[in-house]
Amino acid sequence: MRMPNGPESRGEQNWWMSRGGEVYGPYDYQTVLFCRQDGRIVDDDYVKCGDEPWQRASEALPKAGPAAGPASPTPPPRSNSQKWIIIGVVAGAAFMLLAALAIFAAILFPVFSRAKEPSQARVCLSNVKQLGVALTMYTMDYHGHLPPANSWEEAVAPYIGDAEILAEILACPVTGKHYIFNEALSGLDMKDLDNPQATPMLWDPALDAEGLVGPHGGQFNVCYADGHARWCDKLPSAN
Repeated sequence: MRMPNGPESRGEQNWWMSRGGEVYGPYDYQTVLFCRQDGRIVDDDYVKCGDEPWQRASEALPKAGPAAGPASPTPPPRSNSQKWIIIGVVAGAAFMLLAALAIFAAILFPVFSRAKEPSQARVCLSNVKQLGVALTMYTMDYHGHLPPANSWEEAVAPYIGDAEILAEILACPVTGKHYIFNEALSGLDMKDLDNPQATPMLWDPALDAEGLVGPHGGQFNVCYADGHARWCDKLPSAN
């Protein structure tokens, strides 16, 4: 059988198929090929083109292969130079992104740190105020006397109640160090104080060895012997 390959065989509906005594068509050549690949026509089925005689599909058509849709063009493989260019572009973009993130971090971290400082200072002020209240309650139970300086933390514990809360309020949130009790007031009778509202009882641990720089932007939180607490630019005299 002559295999038509001109426009009359591919563009027009002049192909026929026969399977199990049934005749199907007319179809164009591409449809017949697809049916062959798809398995709807097997080797023992018959096909013909126009007025040509019937022939077995195995003789008239190409050998069947896996069914597939229209083939898409395969892009040519990239050369090594193209690959290195792409890698360089990606690496450069990643480096620029990391550099931008580092710049933003350098700008924002100090801002966040400064925003956190007032909050820590308020927590610290609340801590020394609570400890001052606990010490005042202690003096009421011990005939007006303050506790010894070396055991003042144990002395206030019963007036705080909760061990976890006590552990939190005994330490400045900035330095993590415990507050300092005025040793000059160790075991003192409150009636012997001439000016309790100006006498420091508890204060922040300083950032420097000389005790001049407070942990809150240079300031100290101080609780006075009369129980009030406030911020101070510098630590007042402990005497």
